[in-house]
Amino acid sequence: MTTIEHAPNGFKRFTASRVECPLCGATDVDYEFVLERVAFLQCRGCELLFVSPGASHAIRVAEAAVTPGAADEAALGALLRFVERYAGEAPRRPVVLAEREGAALAGVPVRAVDSLSPDERFDTIVVKTLGRENDPVEMLSRLKGYLEPRGTIVLLTPSTASQAARRERAAWPPLRDGGRYFFSTDNLQLLATRCGLGDFISFVDARDLTDVPSEHLTTWFSSHTALLCRPVEREARRLLSVIFPVYNEAKTVETSLRRVLEKEIPGVDLEVVVVESNSTDGSRRIVESFRGHPRVRLVLEDRPRGKGYAVRTGLRHASGEVVLFQDADLEYDVDDYDELVAPLFELRRNFVLGSRHNARGEAWKIRHFVEQPGVSALANLAHVVLLTMFNALYRTKLRDPFTMFKVFRRDCLYGLSFECDRFDFDFEINIKLLRKGYRALELPVNYLSRSWGEGKKVSFFGDPPTWVRAMLKLRRAPLYSAQSASGR
Repeated sequence: MTTIEHAPNGFKRFTASRVECPLCGATDVDYEFVLERVAFLQCRGCELLFVSPGASHAIRVAEAAVTPGAADEAALGALLRFVERYAGEAPRRPVVLAEREGAALAGVPVRAVDSLSPDERFDTIVVKTLGRENDPVEMLSRLKGYLEPRGTIVLLTPSTASQAARRERAAWPPLRDGGRYFFSTDNLQLLATRCGLGDFISFVDARDLTDVPSEHLTTWFSSHTALLCRPVEREARRLLSVIFPVYNEAKTVETSLRRVLEKEIPGVDLEVVVVESNSTDGSRRIVESFRGHPRVRLVLEDRPRGKGYAVRTGLRHASGEVVLFQDADLEYDVDDYDELVAPLFELRRNFVLGSRHNARGEAWKIRHFVEQPGVSALANLAHVVLLTMFNALYRTKLRDPFTMFKVFRRDCLYGLSFECDRFDFDFEINIKLLRKGYRALELPVNYLSRSWGEGKKVSFFGDPPTWVRAMLKLRRAPLYSAQSASGR
């Protein structure tokens, strides 16, 4: 049975039954539009756009669309220069894989996949045809056999999250290039993760690749994305790392920590990285009583440097495939863990936010201070102002990016460095993950706000200016430093 509803992009949306996403296996799949008698579907889980299974692709491939141009040359040249930082040495034996052999691109030989012999090895493999493959997972997994140790795979593809794709919709030229699959940075990384790749460095903006991008490079990134990765070893078990910062929370820390340690998620192991910042109210003594617990990794700081600093310390000690932040103040409910982590372990998403809004997205739900109704109203108003500014600056439609519940695959942090020490770290990590190409999935969570009289540590007048400064500064700041992007 097929139902029809109006889609946000203006097309009629047909919800198809018995259609499975070829990437994540979800069955929540929509018909987005029909183009020259070819149906295009999109998975609501991982957001992969793909041609309807079994349909003959009737769209003719324009010769100009597959012939490399100046923009392709500029993009590949800049990416190969970055590979030197990523791998620690300049590419010695690179190859570009295309549908057919052709003239060199940016000085690199262009080969067809089928022309490679089993004994050939390359230190850099550039893939331009992933969206045209019958089975991208099989193709990408097979390419690992052609890599030298610590070799690099560079994935180049039109991006459904690009400015051009969002603006032109069904008129977007890559849709007519004969592709079967159309990726964003998000689901491109999920595909690579399934194939045993990691250490991801992604580019969605020319400015993140070079300080002074050329016109050709800017043109290429207006419609494309690039992902650098390499084979990595992963543990077979599913491990969730909970970062648990503590400072002067003696009234609640024992209850909160016990709730986390007692939490069971089927099929998922748990490690709790407790970072105690030398509290003055006895919190350290309480958390030290959990030393030796099989789920606890205890980190004791010599002095308090801010919540952001404590969380950054916890990230350095986390070893889980998925990371989640948890405060010690009982505002958030550990029973929400199951829903928050499922999309990440199932490789449907890279980044999840636990939204404190209700199902209608009403911002005024967030804070209700019974003894301070005026203060709670003012705090909620400030939230709306900051949210409007955040969404305007970063072209998003998030409802609650400032939530404590931030959950992400640890791979997403590769290549990033952080500098914020206080609550501005909440803004910094969101901004850098967004700029790296990840689109946050917001899921509703339970929330019981506490007032300043009950121990809230955010400075009502001191912290908001740091948040505004972070939003403005990080919009243009380099995403990858030379040190953070090189090696493991």
